[in-house]
Amino acid sequence: MMSYANVLSSAANAALNTYISPRYSKLANRDRAPGQPAPPAFGIWFPIFAGQIAYGLLPKEQQSPEASIWNHVIAASGLTYAYTLVNERFYSMGAAMAVMTAATVMYRRALPESESPAAKAVRVSAEIGVGWLAAADSVVVAQNTRRMLGRSYTHREQDAIGLAEAAAVTGAAVAANHLLGWRGVSAAAAWALGGIALDRRSEKHVRVLAGVAAVGVMADLAMKMVSSTTADQVSRAMGTDFDDVEDVEEVVLVEDTFIPPNMIVERVTTVRV
Repeated sequence: MMSYANVLSSAANAALNTYISPRYSKLANRDRAPGQPAPPAFGIWFPIFAGQIAYGLLPKEQQSPEASIWNHVIAASGLTYAYTLVNERFYSMGAAMAVMTAATVMYRRALPESESPAAKAVRVSAEIGVGWLAAADSVVVAQNTRRMLGRSYTHREQDAIGLAEAAAVTGAAVAANHLLGWRGVSAAAAWALGGIALDRRSEKHVRVLAGVAAVGVMADLAMKMVSSTTADQVSRAMGTDFDDVEDVEEVVLVEDTFIPPNMIVERVTTVRV
C-alpha cells in the first residue's frame, strides 16, 4: 500500500523549492560564501527529491513508521526553508537546514534494508541527501557568520573557510563510508567538492584542493566497494557472513569448496585476503 501522505508532502517540498530556485540562485550570487559549488552542481537536488517521493510509493513492507515520520519532518523543514529564504530570514533558514540534515540522517537510518531495487534506490537517494546537506550546511554557516560580522571576509579568511569546508566534507564522506557503509554520502561529497573545484569564482588553491579531495573521496569509495564485493564473494563461497573483509586476515577453505573465480580446492588451503 502506498503512503499518499508521504508522496504529497515530499512532492510539495520538491515543487516549492524548485519554484524558488531562481530566487536562491540570485541570493547565492549576492551573498556568495567561500567554498560554494558552481551552480550546475545544485542539480543534485532532483535525485534527492525523487527518492523522497518514491519512498511513499514503495510497498508497505518496505516502509517503516519511523522512516515515514522522518520523511514528513524533511518535507516540513524543506517548506520552512523555502519560506525563510523567500523572506530573507537567513538565521531561521540555517536552522531549518540543520533540522533537515538531522531528519535526513534519521530517515536513512530508519529505512528497512530491503533487497528490492526500488528500496535500494530510495536508500541511496537518502544517503546522497545526507552528503549534499553536509556540504550545504557549511556554506550556510559561512554566509551567516559573515552577516553576523557585518563585513566581507578578507582573502585570508576566505581561504581558511574554503579549506575548512573541503576538509569537513571530506571527513564526513570518509566516516559515513567506513562507519556506516553509506556510499551515497561519498558520491554526494565528491560531487560537491567537484563543484567547488569547477567554480571559477573560488581561489585557485582552494579549487585545486577541492579537486584533489574529490578524487580522494572517489578513490576511497571505489576501494570500499571492491573490498565489499570481495567480502560478498568469500561469504558466498564459505557460506559465512563477514561484516567487513578488511577485518579478516585469513580464510580457511575446506575440501571441495568453490572460491572465486570458480576454482576447486582439493585440500585444506589458507587464502590471505
